[in-house]
Amino acid sequence: MARPRSENYDEKRQSIIEESSHLFASVGFDKTSIAMIAKQCSISKALIYHYYKEKAEILYDLLYQHVEGLKKLVRGILDSDESDEKKFLHLVDSLMETYIHTREKHMILMKETNALSTEQQQSLRTTQSEMVHDMATLVSRLHHTEALHHPKLSTAVGLVLLGSLNWTYTWFSEDGPLTSHQFAVLVSEIFLNGVRSPGLDQVSGPLSLVK
Repeated sequence: MARPRSENYDEKRQSIIEESSHLFASVGFDKTSIAMIAKQCSISKALIYHYYKEKAEILYDLLYQHVEGLKKLVRGILDSDESDEKKFLHLVDSLMETYIHTREKHMILMKETNALSTEQQQSLRTTQSEMVHDMATLVSRLHHTEALHHPKLSTAVGLVLLGSLNWTYTWFSEDGPLTSHQFAVLVSEIFLNGVRSPGLDQVSGPLSLVK
């Protein structure tokens, strides 16, 4: 007989996801065992299996939540009433802030997706592709460039922008010379106006996200 779901079933699953993310990020997915997750959660292995059939299911739920959250963040900003330039600055700043506060999950996304099934990987790629498309569409509007409407080129542009932020988890420190906001302004200025932009002189001082 199947064990009935408790009233806090979803809360318990989320707790398992959060605790697993610490382990996946620190020791890696392959080296993390169900026993380690159970110990991290202060519950039994049997209870872990009540919520998840296998470790890969935890990984997929973790990454699915992460990329869906990023997609909703992007879509929410692009659907706002701000000007396109303000949307772009808001978008880069918000993504950078999110990456800082979800560093572990983003690290896992960058390093552990190969542990998932082909179908699960495709699901994540589809969500990420939608986000890239939305970002590329915004950039093409800002530059008023017909060439950027070509699917292959617009995708490349979106990936260049996302790549500027995706790998910051490997080197960016909140205790470093730039705040996350200053770095976001730096990326935005270079992406929109180029490395010769006079606006780069402002990055060393306090900046308002929207001028």
